[in-house]
Amino acid sequence: MKCLTVHNYWAWAIAAGHKTVENRPRTFTYRGPLAIHAGVSRRSLADSANVLRSLGIEPPPLDQLAFGAIVAVCELVDVVELSAELTDPLATGPYCLMLANVVRLPKPLPWTGNQGLFEVPFTTAGLLATR
Repeated sequence: MKCLTVHNYWAWAIAAGHKTVENRPRTFTYRGPLAIHAGVSRRSLADSANVLRSLGIEPPPLDQLAFGAIVAVCELVDVVELSAELTDPLATGPYCLMLANVVRLPKPLPWTGNQGLFEVPFTTAGLLATR
């Protein structure tokens, strides 16, 4: 299955159902099941927390975040260029990955992330069954 590393609080926001658009500097041809990996970097935490708060979403304390773990599965249904028709306040582009059917894993699965889309040896069902 394909996997995408995302900075926290964005990975948390995807897993919690608050964020259905992930912004990337380039497009992807892949569509289908996608695991969401919360990266280990803490460099954008303050900025992303402030953006979430400005939208009325209170992010959890840092000690409740998973870092370096797969936290959710979803479907990557489309990749579109940022445009005026895309009204999601979290869409900043230039390419917007449109996510659907997001399900948070029962327990984060520690895993090493990577840049871009990368393969993990799991299925959606296998990840959701992790305890």
